[in-house]
Amino acid sequence: MAHTSAAAVTSPLAPERGAQPSEGSLLRKWYGAQYVSVAIGFHHGDLGVVTVPQPAGDLIDAKLGEVDLPAHWLDLRRDTVRRRWDGPAKARVISGVYDPSRDAAEHIAVASLADAFDVLIHIRRVTPVRWLP
Repeated sequence: MAHTSAAAVTSPLAPERGAQPSEGSLLRKWYGAQYVSVAIGFHHGDLGVVTVPQPAGDLIDAKLGEVDLPAHWLDLRRDTVRRRWDGPAKARVISGVYDPSRDAAEHIAVASLADAFDVLIHIRRVTPVRWLP
């Protein structure tokens, strides 16, 4: 999940550090409600150099993937959506050199999904980029 969380995040790669401010949390502090934190994630697919399996069931990526649509988005600023989706959440992080065997360790955790993100964009299955002719 690509993210610039508007709240502090915890990484299992350094759990002893606890929740740390993210770029988004600093931008939220500076810009207030004018800053919109958008997370873009996907369920599974082919990145061209590696195949990304379905996410573990405890990740927000798995819950968002339960919707049988090629892509969808949630506006967590809307009260009804916020109430349904808020709470602690973990999201898979796919960046740099991705190794599927490290999925369990490479995620972020937030205390409140709705405080961390204003909008979630979810793509069910990704495919490699193809250059235009």
